Amino acid sequence: MLLRSLILAAMSFGCVSSCVSSNEQDVETDSPVVSAQTPELFSPNVGTLKISGDAVFIRTHDDGMSLGVVSGTVGSSGQASTFKGPLFTVRDSDGPNAREELYDGSVRIRTAGDEFKFARFYITENDSGASVGVFGSPTTQSLPNKGSAKFVGIGQISEVRRGFTIPTDQSATSRVEVNFGTSKVNASLDVPPNSQSLLSNVDKIVARGLLIDGGRFSGSGVRVFKDKLRVNPTGANSTAGAAGRFYGPDGQEVGGVMHISGDNGVITGIFIAE
Repeated sequence: MLLRSLILAAMSFGCVSSCVSSNEQDVETDSPVVSAQTPELFSPNVGTLKISGDAVFIRTHDDGMSLGVVSGTVGSSGQASTFKGPLFTVRDSDGPNAREELYDGSVRIRTAGDEFKFARFYITENDSGASVGVFGSPTTQSLPNKGSAKFVGIGQISEVRRGFTIPTDQSATSRVEVNFGTSKVNASLDVPPNSQSLLSNVDKIVARGLLIDGGRFSGSGVRVFKDKLRVNPTGANSTAGAAGRFYGPDGQEVGGVMHISGDNGVITGIFIAE
């Protein structure tokens, strides 16, 4: 049941691109990231780019969510690409198609979020399991050691109750705040105030105090809110996690995932911001 719910959630994930994103990046630092000539993801004649990313996933017959990582290489159409996710490795000898999908005859990697230059959402599933996440061209330059930055973008919150075969998905606004001095990241997903929420038990999910390690950040401080009050819709035996990365030559985009799951269900969040 839960696996089918995640698969259905993944198949409806394209709705996140309808959420309007805005740029609210505000970096104050004496140690800027050095600019590099990094091509945009899936650009024509881009050559082969190394990718990395983060995902939430569930295996068949598993009752909970886990975090995983993405690695590999992608190029433009006609160039061999390899996508290594937490559940599947896809080797596409022809590279991505016009819809920026990878397919090896067995597993298909679907993507969304082409309004971003260096990162994409991804979705994949088969009988072994399903996962959703973010991948892209990661920042390889050193991050600043002081100052802060704010990012605003898009995302999605998914809510799955135990025993339900159809999940509830809601487009959300993502906000990411980075403190380079403390090496900590706070990320949130909010249902836009001018939209009617489809979710019954949550309208905001927050991951706080995520620690930066290189170009990646992660932690377990995930909280869920409804009508500005903290709630616990996943019930007893809850576990939580969040992870993300900086993307692009100057770290101008961030993307990641968060989840909390327990006896009563699963809530996931996924975001890209700039």
